[in-house]
Amino acid sequence: MKILGISTSGSVCGAALMSNSVILGCDSFPGARKCSEELIPRMERLLSSNGLDLRSPDMFAVDIGPGGMTGLKIGIVTIRTLSQVLSIPISPVSSLEALARSAPEDAALMMPALPCTKSTFYAALFRRAPGSLPERLSPDALLDPGSLPSLLSAAPGDQPLHIVGAAPDALRAALSSLIGPRALFRDPADSRPTAIAVCEIAASGPAPSRFSDILPNYLCVTAAENNFGIKV
Repeated sequence: MKILGISTSGSVCGAALMSNSVILGCDSFPGARKCSEELIPRMERLLSSNGLDLRSPDMFAVDIGPGGMTGLKIGIVTIRTLSQVLSIPISPVSSLEALARSAPEDAALMMPALPCTKSTFYAALFRRAPGSLPERLSPDALLDPGSLPSLLSAAPGDQPLHIVGAAPDALRAALSSLIGPRALFRDPADSRPTAIAVCEIAASGPAPSRFSDILPNYLCVTAAENNFGIKV
């Protein structure tokens, strides 16, 4: 099983190639502004370096959100188009689950978080036993500081909580107030959604979907939807 996975939800985009659970190669580059120009050429170079082309994967995988809307649109449209033209199925992956999968190994209880606005953020809870994969404790959600106590009720009350990803100031202040030193904010450079994590999740996930079933999971209303009722 050859999987070509991409991640475009964060400030760094990337592509990775997996074959029979082994990562054959990966490539990453600065995010959304360059994504539309660089994504497909980098995917093609990654495949070519392994003697393959865009027709070779058995499955595509893509993070569908939540995260940066521009990057998500580019990534999802790119993979949907390739899937439609080449008749290759797609595995959709949560950006927050990919972020949890990419977290440092010592993070047993973690909250992957990505910014939305100055006062809101995307987050979920996961836990990981030694040598195991992250286990989801809560669904992906769009939150504000006032909704954190409800989310934290799903977490064990005595463990350090590792916050991974680009935690906004509103989340940092709220968690510091709610749980004090139990809140451990990891360096965002050490944990971000990666294409490797997208491939790994897709390899062990549910059956892939048709291109027409792959939709972005923004978790928030876009300006077009708010102003004109148009879903993007």
